[in-house]
Amino acid sequence: MLTLDAFRRAARHDPRLELHIVGDGPLMEVVRSYLVEHELAERVHLHGRLSHARTLTMIRSSDILLHHAITSPTDGDTEGQPLVILEAMAVGVPPISTRHAGIPEVVIDRHNGRLVTERDVRSMAESIVELSGNRAERCRLGASAQRTIREHHSHQLARRTLLGLLEISETSTRVRAEVP
Repeated sequence: MLTLDAFRRAARHDPRLELHIVGDGPLMEVVRSYLVEHELAERVHLHGRLSHARTLTMIRSSDILLHHAITSPTDGDTEGQPLVILEAMAVGVPPISTRHAGIPEVVIDRHNGRLVTERDVRSMAESIVELSGNRAERCRLGASAQRTIREHHSHQLARRTLLGLLEISETSTRVRAEVP
């Protein structure tokens, strides 16, 4: 609901804004009620659960990715480093997210995306308004996001890191697995 509240606030300032939500879950009826109550049903599109390929298509066609992660108030659970943020950055879509768990390890505020404090919907709304009205800044952040992924989160880097942790040299990576 925090993402919706931030979008609602931003949408007051920019009538062109649209929000596309991918996913499903037990809160969808609450989401639908919120959209009706706040007259957002025409501007917020609920896509439900999509395949990974269709989700990536949605990300690529977006100008901004919103991800308002919070620490669970009941058990302190956190999200870590959400893959959707890395995927958006990899295709040059700047994220607006929260200073939560591992997110600040990849999203650097005003360098390759925007970060706000958990539950700070006002700041998230301000970031949405600012970026939605500034294509040059979105492009700058998106290009920086792509560089971040290429330089620090590539498959090649992950492979080298894993091989190093396993103490396996690059030249001796032939692995045989026996399936019982």
